Amino acid sequence: MKKTIHRKAQAKINLTLEIIKKREDGFHDLRSVILKLENIFDEIEVSFLDNKGIKISSASKEIPLDERNICYKIAKKFFEKTGKEVGVKIHIKKNIPTGAGVGGGSSNAATVLKILNDYFENPLDMNTMIGIAAEVGKDVPVFLSDKEAVLIKGAGERISEELNFSETNFLLINPKKHISTPSAFKKLDNRLWFMENKNRNNISKGLIRALKKGVKNSQELANFFYNDFEVAMEENFPVISELKQSLIAFGAQGALMSGSGSTVFGVFDKRDDLILAKKEIEKKYPEFVYLF
Repeated sequence: MKKTIHRKAQAKINLTLEIIKKREDGFHDLRSVILKLENIFDEIEVSFLDNKGIKISSASKEIPLDERNICYKIAKKFFEKTGKEVGVKIHIKKNIPTGAGVGGGSSNAATVLKILNDYFENPLDMNTMIGIAAEVGKDVPVFLSDKEAVLIKGAGERISEELNFSETNFLLINPKKHISTPSAFKKLDNRLWFMENKNRNNISKGLIRALKKGVKNSQELANFFYNDFEVAMEENFPVISELKQSLIAFGAQGALMSGSGSTVFGVFDKRDDLILAKKEIEKKYPEFVYLF
């Protein structure tokens, strides 16, 4: 009997992103405070079929629809781990830009994993799910958490803190520059000379402390905005710096690039200010993607 489950796969932004060590396995240790955005999401539809196999469908031309797709990979791992045998068709409605630093693919994968685990009445505990998720993508485990704000460590797979967070007014602008995460790390290795310095400030810890006490306004939140990737990405993509400056010029209390780029976000005290900023920046760049 066919059954279909629909769920939202939320986007995220990195309020902080500190790269603190290059590891022997090629990955980097980091610490980052990630905020999941309730109003910005892809839509995932999983249909359970009588026949076996995993099928992926989407109207988006920017994602693969075969075994290279991250949702395909995580579904396959789920079935291998649990021994379940059933056919699934996974339809992905993309609203989040790909390769944009806001977690679209990782969120999709985590959502599929949660749907499968729920459907089969939770054969996998959370630790096992996190392990499977990390094998597919280091930032996939973030989206298994039910909390809005998460502090991650390790290579991005280890959730250190989970917090509730009342989402404020964020405007995201994607300049349609697809940035490869491995290439971004390579550029960063050549520029971030203080990466492993033990005396560098732990900005993520400071933000978590402030969030626990209760951040009172967007300016206070913006004081903690930090992203190590900006030092390399703004050099290669000057529009990133321009967009940050534009957001502040039109009322944002702070602006930052998310992840390894290329999406930039600004935080506003009032939604009316956000709408005005979008309107003015859109005059200059009508082809960019605006999300809020």
